[in-house]
Amino acid sequence: MTRDDITDRISWAQRDLNWLRGLQTNCTTCDDFTKETGFCKRHGGNPPADFVQQGCDQWNFDDVPF
Repeated sequence: MTRDDITDRISWAQRDLNWLRGLQTNCTTCDDFTKETGFCKRHGGNPPADFVQQGCDQWNFDDVPF
């Protein structure tokens, strides 16, 4: 490994960490939540608006784009 390799790996790790820190773990980013209808598939209902911003402990997110 070279110095440039280490620098590149650190840069990628910092970018990934910044992305993770910026991710909101609430209903709006949960895979079980339908934004258009406000419906939660996991719990079978529409959570109150104030709860949507908080989210629940079963938050689920898969960053796979396909």
